[in-house]
Amino acid sequence: MASLIKVILALQHQELPPHLHLQQLNPEISLEDIPAKIPTGLTPWRANSTPRLAGVNAFGMSGTNAHAVVEAAPELPLSANSPERSLHILSLSAKTPGALRELVDRFEQALDHTPPDRLADLCFTAGAGRSHFEHRLAVVGDTPTSIRQQLAANRATPVPPSHPPKIAFVFTEAPLTEQAGRQLYATQPTFRQAIDRCVALLQPDSPHGLSKDYPLPLIQQKTALFVLEYALATLWQSWGTAPDGVIGVGVGVVVAACVAGVIGLETALRWVVQFEQEGRSQPQFHFQESVNLPVATCAILCAQTGQVLSPKEVLNRLEQPALFLELTQQSLQALKTQGFTHFLEIAPQPSGKTEPGTWLSSLDPHRSDWEVLLSSLSQLYQQGATVDWVGFDRDYARQRMPLPTYPFQRQRYWKASAERGRKAAIAPPPPFPSPQSRLTHTALLSLPVEDRQPRLVADLCDRLTQLLMSDPAQITPERPLNTLDLDSLMAMELKLDLETRLGSPIALTDLLESDSIATLATRLLASLSTTESLSSTALPQIIPADGDRHQPFPLNDIQEAYWIGRNGLFEIGNVAAHVYAEFEAVGLDCDRLSQSFQRLIARHDILRTILSEEGQQRILADVPPYEIAVFDLRHQAVEQVTAELGVLRQRSHQMHNPYQWPLFEVCAARLDDRRLRLFLSFDNLLVDAASLSLLCREWGQLYQDLETPLVPLELSFRDYVLALKQFEKSETYQRSLRYWQERLAQFPLAPDLPLAVAPSTLKQPRFVRQTTTLATATWQQLKTRAAQHGLTPSGLLVAAYAKILATWSNRRFSLNLTTFNRLPIHPQVQQIAGDFTSLTLLAVDYSEQDGEDTDFTHRARRLQRQLWQDLEHGYVSGVRVLRELSRVQERSPRVTLPVVFTSLLANPQMKADAFSTGWLGERVYSIAQTPQVWLDHQVYEEAGILVLNWDAVEGLFPAGMVDAMFTAYGRLLHALAGQEETWQQPSLCLQTKLCRKA
Repeated sequence: MASLIKVILALQHQELPPHLHLQQLNPEISLEDIPAKIPTGLTPWRANSTPRLAGVNAFGMSGTNAHAVVEAAPELPLSANSPERSLHILSLSAKTPGALRELVDRFEQALDHTPPDRLADLCFTAGAGRSHFEHRLAVVGDTPTSIRQQLAANRATPVPPSHPPKIAFVFTEAPLTEQAGRQLYATQPTFRQAIDRCVALLQPDSPHGLSKDYPLPLIQQKTALFVLEYALATLWQSWGTAPDGVIGVGVGVVVAACVAGVIGLETALRWVVQFEQEGRSQPQFHFQESVNLPVATCAILCAQTGQVLSPKEVLNRLEQPALFLELTQQSLQALKTQGFTHFLEIAPQPSGKTEPGTWLSSLDPHRSDWEVLLSSLSQLYQQGATVDWVGFDRDYARQRMPLPTYPFQRQRYWKASAERGRKAAIAPPPPFPSPQSRLTHTALLSLPVEDRQPRLVADLCDRLTQLLMSDPAQITPERPLNTLDLDSLMAMELKLDLETRLGSPIALTDLLESDSIATLATRLLASLSTTESLSSTALPQIIPADGDRHQPFPLNDIQEAYWIGRNGLFEIGNVAAHVYAEFEAVGLDCDRLSQSFQRLIARHDILRTILSEEGQQRILADVPPYEIAVFDLRHQAVEQVTAELGVLRQRSHQMHNPYQWPLFEVCAARLDDRRLRLFLSFDNLLVDAASLSLLCREWGQLYQDLETPLVPLELSFRDYVLALKQFEKSETYQRSLRYWQERLAQFPLAPDLPLAVAPSTLKQPRFVRQTTTLATATWQQLKTRAAQHGLTPSGLLVAAYAKILATWSNRRFSLNLTTFNRLPIHPQVQQIAGDFTSLTLLAVDYSEQDGEDTDFTHRARRLQRQLWQDLEHGYVSGVRVLRELSRVQERSPRVTLPVVFTSLLANPQMKADAFSTGWLGERVYSIAQTPQVWLDHQVYEEAGILVLNWDAVEGLFPAGMVDAMFTAYGRLLHALAGQEETWQQPSLCLQTKLCRKA
């Protein structure tokens, strides 16, 4: 590689470096007899009529020989007849404001040395050759000097972080001048080709399509207006600016329908020509497309109401006087409500509108065409729009060139313990804010009226910063909540916290859909009660009973379901709720692992808990020291090691005796003097996934330093369970119970998936895992698209999962959603371990329906809104709802929902290293199992990568079916990340054949 890089640099700089240390050539070699020369000094290597070639040879240790021939990149001279823009746009972006300022400085220096004829190449390379981050700056100019001056002028101006805008193309009947678009026609091939295509369709026997003259002045006014606006829309789309919606006035309605794909270009032109020739307010014209309606590529919006029109309604309106409506205030307000933030006028001149949102022009008779276009493009880019910079320069001869490097903002992370020679472990979790430090109802109302809004806004920003573990500079009052990485479960935690502190009810949709944090504060202030708290939102208060810590206490609903479900009398019973994982590490100390784990057992009551045969649980006051068993496999043959590891892996499906301590097992195997395989087995009667993450994090801290000062725990899991039992008598709980009871009569049951055998025949169920990941870039792209469509990451994933299930089963069913929501009823509730699992029964309806809600986006939004509504009433566990469902629907045996979705994305305990096990080494195997579950899908994020697991009962489904479903699911997620059209798929059944072949 070093030789290859050296040769490439020599080709680039057109100079051959000298051969180092050559003093005397072998006397047996005569360079005079061969054309080869050995440069002993820097030698020019100029380009001439023959290509410059170089060979790079590599010899391997085993005798292999690789040879590569490298040729200099060909020069692409710009033809004298080639069109060229008069202006160029330089786009810069960075991850932080400081990095952007430093990048601007570097480009200022680079522009001092950029020849004027290479400015276009510099701008092209900056746009097409770099990733684009949320802090952005774009400037327009015609020379390196003008670009540099604008960069200098903007250096001190803070650029707020950008967010993807929602764009509407607005087609109007603005007056058309003879010069409108003329400059573009002469210098922009894509624009010219679009106009020539229209002219060729209008006048097939005329040479105008091939003429160098501008043809629009020779065409009738309204037809010319259509052609101009169609060409402008084509140009914008070639630059990657795709509209989320189109809206038209007058002839603009026809352009909008054509751009959205409802009618073809030839049909649209015939409509406009007939209208102009007949001179009627409504031409008598009927569209053949109405026989087989196409699917619009984006929303088509009504100029009068702002509502989305179906393709059929669009075609009907083209034959009615309603075509000539002006944009109304009602429609503009409706567009704002739908989330449209930017309005790009595709017209010969601007309308002069300034609100709502941002209005941008395509042409202006008082300014040059390129000045107007690039000014609008730069604003869109700076405010978060995606620009196809390759497409932007596709019509011109461009070459890439070296750019200033990215200014990484380096930070040092170093622990004092590492300086003492100890291995650094996982960092402790951030401290949870104390209720005393947060704003309360009383404190807020005691402030002067004018101070309440800013004080509440500051409190909300601070709370969101802590909840998201984000940079405070990113959480501003104007930041829309739907642009934050705020998932529904995280929003539920915030909702409960706000209701507890402020005594005012707040809907989950307000948290997830508010225009901004400031708007949310306004809503909260408007709903504040004059009393100190509201009983309707009151949560139970815990008073820790330390003296009763070791007394028996009841199981919560999920523990009871796990305990009963492991009985072999039930279908897919005789199996424990259990999680198992193996890790392979280098350099772990087994004695230190045991000592630190003993400290963990002493700290957390749940690790000293057992069950009684009466269905109670009890925290043991004392337990024997727990020693991690170590198996020495260092000196055994490879086959024997493999066999021994296979025996140890049988723990993956073990059932711990719940009536004897411990309900977990940790053991290790020495593979050699440095490598250690660690085996973890935990019964979920004790802990959920978030608690496991907490335990592994603190175990890592204690392993690093046995004397780590951890905050003493005054709260126990027993206190929490008893508080929730008492809470079931409250009006809040009863209101949630009524919500579920009113839905039970029509509540759908489990997906009707094909089965290979009856579940009752599987006496010893075993689970097998399918797993895959989404790379960081793909996962980020998927989250960005989800936010653009109004979906949280978990909302998107459960909708995709439901779509795959609906493809293989019935279209109306219920999913069992596993959540780990802890009610904020004590400051230490996030710091104790236990099984806080809660189930939410989510009704899915993917049956075919008439209307516009059959594409993926609408189905997913509808499903997410149902989930939010269900979470509002999540005080009642899904286990209780299932019992009520069995009673109401009179089913025997009892109803189960064996298809599960578990999202760990929004849990405050699980962030960069989801299970806090990075210090234990590489995870080489893991599996989870749950009684009466057929298929369990888990999602979590690890080091920026999305991990997707499916655990299915082995042998229950037809051979290959789960594999095919899982493959189709992965393909769907990749398509949603990379293809916008996947979000608008009109029907579920369109992909059925494809999915079943996956």
